[in-house]
Amino acid sequence: MALPDSTWRAHPFQTGSEYEPCETFRGSSGGEFIVGKRYALRHVGHSHYDDSTVFRFQAQGDEPLDWWWHDDEPDDLCAERFRLVARVAAY
Repeated sequence: MALPDSTWRAHPFQTGSEYEPCETFRGSSGGEFIVGKRYALRHVGHSHYDDSTVFRFQAQGDEPLDWWWHDDEPDDLCAERFRLVARVAAY
């Protein structure tokens, strides 16, 4: 059983923090991540059927967008795709 907001891979993202794409690219759910736009990370999960970590982001007023980080893709791909713009406050 998978835990909510979990994956087996280490990654630099924190749920609730805001990120900006380093370049415009198509997300796994079909929409586009647009450079210069901020996206809050809403959920992290892992699809063992697809061998992928699934990150769900959402820009204010927009529908959620998914980015799938496949298990065979490089560890530094997260940093190549997104940069942190606002960290969520720690509890």
